[in-house]
Amino acid sequence: MQTGLSAWVFAIVAALKSSGADSENILRAIGMDPSKIGDLQHRYSQEQVTSLWIASVNATGDENFGLKVAQHIRPSTFHVVGYAMACSGTLKRAAERFAHSARLISDSAVVDFTPAGDNYLLSVDLNTGGRQPIYQTIDTMLAGFLLLCEWILSEDIRPIEVTFRHAAPASIDAYDAIFQCPIRFGASSNSILFRA
Repeated sequence: MQTGLSAWVFAIVAALKSSGADSENILRAIGMDPSKIGDLQHRYSQEQVTSLWIASVNATGDENFGLKVAQHIRPSTFHVVGYAMACSGTLKRAAERFAHSARLISDSAVVDFTPAGDNYLLSVDLNTGGRQPIYQTIDTMLAGFLLLCEWILSEDIRPIEVTFRHAAPASIDAYDAIFQCPIRFGASSNSILFRA
């Protein structure tokens, strides 16, 4: 059974609370124990996490909910991986550590960080072994990674380009505000292209 860290779920719950939704009732309705949210050793099943994503987007009615979750990402969200990233000498090393250890955060995570000409490409995906995750999950992965890197560096990072497999939402203003670079929807991969 594939699982994900409770700290990752904590970011979803924090975004729910910020939106005014009743996170505890949402968690209980899908069979997740709210008391485990603060337990950094606890892992929820991927099926539960997928159900939480669906319930959260339905409860908030916000197609950009994934971007709101990303704003709650901190090193603790990624447990030891996040702290290793924060202690990295360069953002390149932080990205390498994230790609190498992402499966510690979620068994479903598929992350690659590779050279792309003179630049570097971070690509993400989820292989849940069950229901496909909704696109807001991918939004959180890419936006959360970028925002965490900005938090580590204490300055804005402007990627060259960001791509998403999913179709463009009705408004992309929230994406533009976070990524501040060209964004392509309906692409062949979910990725961020960084300058070396």
